[in-house]
Amino acid sequence: MAGVKVTDLTPTSTAAANDVFYIVDTSSNTSKQIEVGDIYTGMPQFESGTFTPVPSNENNCTVTFDGGLYSRVGDIVTMSFAFDVALDVGENACTFNFSLPIATTFTSRFECCGSANINSAGSDFVTTCTIEGDIVNPTLAEMLVECENAGENLQFCRAVVQYQIL
Repeated sequence: MAGVKVTDLTPTSTAAANDVFYIVDTSSNTSKQIEVGDIYTGMPQFESGTFTPVPSNENNCTVTFDGGLYSRVGDIVTMSFAFDVALDVGENACTFNFSLPIATTFTSRFECCGSANINSAGSDFVTTCTIEGDIVNPTLAEMLVECENAGENLQFCRAVVQYQIL
C-alpha cells in the first residue's frame, strides 16, 4: 500500500486481537506494528460490575449481604455493598469474613481496608467497625463490628472497601 495515506484508509468500528496498529517508535525513528491484543500489555486493566459478597466464619452473629458494585483499575479494587448484621443474644461484638469480587491472597491485614456506615433498627448507640484483610483466611476480607448494646439488629448498613490484587 505504498503511497496511501493513513487518513485515506477505511475506518473500522471493531478490531480482532490479531489486527495490527501502525506505530512510529520515536526512540529509534522507525516504523513498527503492534497487535491489538498486545496493546494493553503494561497498561492498567479496567473492569467493573456487580457482585454479592458471601459471608463465612460468622462469630456471634448472622450476616446477610445485599448486592454490591466493584471497579478495578490496574491492581486496585474498590467495592461497595449493603449488609445486615444480627448479633447473637447477649453479644455486643462479632467478626465475619466475606468474599471478594476479584480474587487475591492477602499477606498482611493492611492490604485491604474499608469503612462502613452501621445502622440499627431504631436505637441510638455507638458502633465501631473494622474492615481488613484476613491473613488466616487470606482470600477473604474480615469485618469486626462492636456495639454498645448487646443483641442489636444492624440493618441497612453500607461498606466501602479497597484492596490490592497481589
